Amino acid sequence: MNPLPRLPSRLDSGLRRLGTWAEQVPFGFKLFGAFAAIIVVGVSMVFLLFSGELEPSFRAFSQDNSRAHTRAMTSFFAYYYAQNGSWQGVERLIIPTDEAHQRTMSEHFILLGNDGQAVTPDMASHATSLAQNPQALERGVPVMVAGQRVGTLLTEAMLGTPSALEWGFLASINRTITLAGLAAVVVAGLLGALLLWQTMRPLRRLTVATLQIARGDLQQRVPTGSRDELGRLAQAFNTMAEKLAYSEQLRKQMVADIAHELRNPLAVVRANLEAILDGVFQPNRERIVAIRDETLLLHRLIGDLRDLSLADAGELHLHQSNLSVHDLLEHMAALFKPQFSAKGVQLDVEMPSAPLQVQADSERIGQVLSNLLSNALRYTPAGGRVVAKAWNGGREVLLAVEDTGSGISDRDLPHVFERFWRADLSRTRMSGGSGLGLAIAKQLVEAHGGKIWAESTLGQGTKFTFSLPRPTSFSP
Repeated sequence: MNPLPRLPSRLDSGLRRLGTWAEQVPFGFKLFGAFAAIIVVGVSMVFLLFSGELEPSFRAFSQDNSRAHTRAMTSFFAYYYAQNGSWQGVERLIIPTDEAHQRTMSEHFILLGNDGQAVTPDMASHATSLAQNPQALERGVPVMVAGQRVGTLLTEAMLGTPSALEWGFLASINRTITLAGLAAVVVAGLLGALLLWQTMRPLRRLTVATLQIARGDLQQRVPTGSRDELGRLAQAFNTMAEKLAYSEQLRKQMVADIAHELRNPLAVVRANLEAILDGVFQPNRERIVAIRDETLLLHRLIGDLRDLSLADAGELHLHQSNLSVHDLLEHMAALFKPQFSAKGVQLDVEMPSAPLQVQADSERIGQVLSNLLSNALRYTPAGGRVVAKAWNGGREVLLAVEDTGSGISDRDLPHVFERFWRADLSRTRMSGGSGLGLAIAKQLVEAHGGKIWAESTLGQGTKFTFSLPRPTSFSP
């Protein structure tokens, strides 16, 4: 049978097993392996390139240097020929008999006659090689006497054959390169291990802290010693952990507050009903109205919680249209006038002469203004003043409710939009509200694409401002 059709499936299976194995290898080993591969490949490439360029460059340098030396020596050989009339006995100049001179002589000269033959028998092998390679003869330097060529002087280096000294130098350079490469690998490996340790240590801390947070320990934090990416990652993790802990604290507090807010009216309703059943109270109008008021409080609280949950889930449906800000403020002022008059607080409306329109849900924005006006009325004493105003903000319209009430401290101001938050914890539901009004106002304004913020001076008053977009057809 032909095994070729099975090859792709076997290859695919092998690649899958390799991928599974690679996924199980710890990240530290992968990173160290990558460092090691880069170091070895880099040093090997440098070694090969340097070694490949060194020998040809050195040979070219040696030949040029030898040619210059040979040119300088031709005058000496020409003088010998002029004095003796022949090359007889010239071997004493070419092959020194002094052993010390042989060790220090860097050039081995080759002297050829005009016939291309070696002058001395010991150079016959060179002459034979030159006869086989006539181009090499052109590399020699002619020896001239009285304008005539009497010989040719060469060296082994000019023929492309390095001397023993040159071979020793090349070997020494290669050894040095090899040792330098090995040293570079060792040093780079140590530096890579140090970098790996510095990288993996904060990652391990983050992993341990993340696992602890997953188990419910939201107090886990990691040190942020460096200012690099790992340091910023640790700082971001700590910020996330703090927000998670704060959100968990708010969640627990909200559950407790919801239970408290529901328990109080239910307790009142139950007590009144049990008293009526036991005959303690008569089921008259006064008792029924009290029970109804508590059920209305329950209904309002449940409605507020529903609005918040819908806003959190992004399912709060808005019926937006072009809305006249002037008509809205006048309508809300008319609704609240009796309550303000009963407490002795002045309510004013300030509007620009030019009409202002916004793209908004009239019912929801009315709910925002109702919460802000109720809040201002609650904390403004008799004889005070509350102003509902609006003005042109360019591409948006700004609305504000400003009072001359007790104000909010700088410590409490950042928390005013939190759920069930009250600056004075001693306030009851009857005097301080449920603590959901401003949180709902923030959610509704943001659902319209606007922003809401508070400014306050303790003892002088508070100003809540929010922005709403203008109709898309409007061009300022």
